[in-house]
Amino acid sequence: MRPEDGSIIIITAVPYLLRLLDNPGVTSFDGDGTFKRVEGEMNKWELSIFAKFIQRAASLVHAYINCASTDFFEMLFNELQRVKIMVTGKPLGSQKFVPGGNLLVVNFDIEPAQVIGFCRSVLKHSNLEYSSIPKDIPPEKIAPYFIKICLRHGKEPVNDFKSLISATNFDRLHDFVYIDLKEALDTFSAFVYGLGVKKISDWWRHKEMHEWIIPCIVKSQSLIPADVWDCTPSTTNTNKAQHHWTNLQTGIKLSPVEALEW
Repeated sequence: MRPEDGSIIIITAVPYLLRLLDNPGVTSFDGDGTFKRVEGEMNKWELSIFAKFIQRAASLVHAYINCASTDFFEMLFNELQRVKIMVTGKPLGSQKFVPGGNLLVVNFDIEPAQVIGFCRSVLKHSNLEYSSIPKDIPPEKIAPYFIKICLRHGKEPVNDFKSLISATNFDRLHDFVYIDLKEALDTFSAFVYGLGVKKISDWWRHKEMHEWIIPCIVKSQSLIPADVWDCTPSTTNTNKAQHHWTNLQTGIKLSPVEALEW
């Protein structure tokens, strides 16, 4: 807890499970919060993987938090890095940034604070000689190298536009995640603004304003190699399923103490 602002971070993890993050068969993880499990101002953030060697999902880290700013998420991930190094001797092993890393991608929802906070933390442990990426680079510029935004969350807002445009235009809008050429992005942007619907223009403008969002959703715009993109998850469904599984085991609307005891 930081007395100056009242922010709270409580990280819980079983050492054996935390070590799975270094397993060569683990090439990605999902990170996301859920408000259901803890009652009151606290939220639970969960890190989940799909463990190929046992063919099932697993939650490796539960963090109990009460803020959601970029600075706060940076603190959360810094603390997670500290705990992981303490337990395993290694930082989070993103293959792009540290030698011998096994993590090819990380999956998040469209939450700028979480994504940028994570990128800031990753840069602190990046090996410059290995990655050739300077540590003072703006954090949003490294996201397209290894972060994938959940496809379902990326497309979900488009459903609100169905009654505003024709079926043909809606289908084209809904399929923006499948833009297959870098040059086609400009054509699609012209199409969006040409619809003349403020709600839709604002939606797309928000994605253009945050330069990392489109490359983290659209394969053709990403800096992740195409073969890596194709062999790694494109949603946070593993994490969502783990939220549900955990809630079934423990119940919901628990006090922070009850949640920590499970």
